[in-house]
Amino acid sequence: MPTPTLEPTATTVPSNQPLPSATPELFNIEDSKLLVGGPEVTIVGGGEPPSFEEYNAAISANPNDAVAYNGRGVAFRLKGEYVRAIADYSAAIRIDPEYAMAYSNRALVYALMGEYDQAISDYDSAIRIAPDLALAYNGRGLVYRINGKYDEAIADYDTAIRIAPDMAITYHNRGSAYGLKGELDKAIADYDAAIRINPDYANAYNNRGSIYRVRGEFDEAIADYNAAIRISPGEAKLYNNRGNAYKDIGEYDLAVADFDTAILIDPQYALAYYNRALTYYELGRYDLEMADYNTALNINPKFTYAYIDRGLSYADLREYDRAIADYDAAIRLNPELADVYYFRGLVRQEMGDTQGAEQDFQRAQELGYVP
Repeated sequence: MPTPTLEPTATTVPSNQPLPSATPELFNIEDSKLLVGGPEVTIVGGGEPPSFEEYNAAISANPNDAVAYNGRGVAFRLKGEYVRAIADYSAAIRIDPEYAMAYSNRALVYALMGEYDQAISDYDSAIRIAPDLALAYNGRGLVYRINGKYDEAIADYDTAIRIAPDMAITYHNRGSAYGLKGELDKAIADYDAAIRINPDYANAYNNRGSIYRVRGEFDEAIADYNAAIRISPGEAKLYNNRGNAYKDIGEYDLAVADFDTAILIDPQYALAYYNRALTYYELGRYDLEMADYNTALNINPKFTYAYIDRGLSYADLREYDRAIADYDAAIRLNPELADVYYFRGLVRQEMGDTQGAEQDFQRAQELGYVP
C-alpha cells in the first residue's frame, strides 16, 4: 500500500508509481529502418539492390564510381558497420562533392552514432545541394527532435511534407515532435495522416496509442496497441505499452501477461521488468515485485526510477537502510529530482535522523517541491 505519510500533489507521485518522465516508450525514436523514409539508392528498373560482391566489382572496375560507393555504404549501414559506411559515403563525396544523397546518407549514420553536430552539417550540405530532397529535411528534423529542438524539427517536417506530401514517416515524425511538445491534438492528426497513407504503420499506431493513454482515453489506446501488435507481433515495446494501458485501468492480470510477453521477446528489456514490478505491487505480490526491480537494475544499473520505486517499497517494508541506499543511488544518477530528496527525508525522519530529514526537505523545496 502507498506510504501513509506521502500525499500525492502536483509534484509528487503515489508510492510505487513511476514519475512522469519514466515513460521512455512514448513517442519513441524510430529504428534505423524507419529513419530513412525514402530510397537511399536508386535501382534502375526496380528490383533488389546489388550485393556486396556486385558493389565491390563495380568499384574495382571503376574506382571513381561514386554511386557504387554510396550503395555499398548503405549496405554497410544495414549491417550495422557504421565506420565502414561512413568511409564509403566519404569516398562518394570526394569523387562527387555535389552528391546530395551521399551527404544525407552519411548524416543518417552520424545520427545513429550519436554524432549529431556532424549529422546536422551533412544534412545542411545535402539541402544546399538539393533543396527539394525531402529525405534530408526529415532526417535533420529527427536530429533536432532527438536534441529537444522541437520547433526546428517541426519546421523541417513541414518542408518535407510540402515537398513529398505522401511520405508517411514525415507525418509520423512530426506527430512525435508535437507529442513531445504537449500539442496532443496535432500529434493525433499527424498519426492519423501517417496511418491513412500507410495502414500497416505499426509505429504510428503505437505512438497514437501512447497519446491516447496520456489523455486517459484507454479504450482507444488499447485498440491502437492491438492494431500495432497485429501488424508487428514480434516487437516487445508494443506489449510493454499495452501492458501499461491495462495497468492504468486496473486490469493487472492482463498487464502482467503483456509484460511477460515483452520479456519473452526481449529478456534484456529492463523497462518491462520495471513495469511488471509496479503491477505486482498492485497485486500485492511483493516478492515478485522486488525480484523484477532487481532484474531491471541488473540489466540497467543507471535506471533511476527503478531505484526510486524499489526504495519506496523498501520504505513500505520498513527496510529503511535499503530504502536510503536506493534513494542515494537515484540522487547520484539525477541530483535534480526534488521528490527523491523528499522521500529520503521521510525515511530519515522515521529513523530519527531529524537533521538529515530537514536537510533533505530543504533541498527538495529548493528544487521546487511543494508539500
